[in-house]
Amino acid sequence: LEKEGLLNPARSAFIAAIDIITRPQNNEQRIDKNMEILDKIRQNLGGVLYKMGEFNEAEKQFTLTTDKDFYGQIGLALSASRNGKHPQDVYDAYAKSLDMAKGDQMKSQVLAAMATIAYKVQGGEASKTLLFQSCQLQPPCINALFSLLVLGIKQSDANLIGAAIGEIERFEKEQPPDLVLPCLGDIAWLKSLLLTLQAKHN
Repeated sequence: LEKEGLLNPARSAFIAAIDIITRPQNNEQRIDKNMEILDKIRQNLGGVLYKMGEFNEAEKQFTLTTDKDFYGQIGLALSASRNGKHPQDVYDAYAKSLDMAKGDQMKSQVLAAMATIAYKVQGGEASKTLLFQSCQLQPPCINALFSLLVLGIKQSDANLIGAAIGEIERFEKEQPPDLVLPCLGDIAWLKSLLLTLQAKHN
């Protein structure tokens, strides 16, 4: 149901399933036996609620999940962020998901998200370190490359701007079309913005 975009029916189905498993007549031993199933249902329900914009309820479901996988932990981080939780709490949630991430592409994306939060909590240098770590993984998260460029512009750091542009151009040349094509509009816009700012400065 969720994959077909039927969010309301999916929400109702997951809630009904949780109700069946956790009914009082089910003894504690039976509930413990079904805990793995319950965790999967809660994570799926959290994902549906997040897509529906019910971020408080989504965070609640992810929090109630006793054994979260990567997607459950990411869901918790995203929900907490949308709920306006303290940036450090959101950062910590992302940090846990980094340990669970499989493959460089996932890790690069998580590091990019952590860098955004780190900028609010620890400042530009901490954010820069995380962005460089993200960019070193293959394939790099394009948002990390964009953020590195924006950070360089904010800090008027010519070296950082140059490094970011170099990595973006490398991304265009070396990554497969299915990764590059969706980003070309944003790349062109950022390059135009940079040229405009340089022209004003000169």
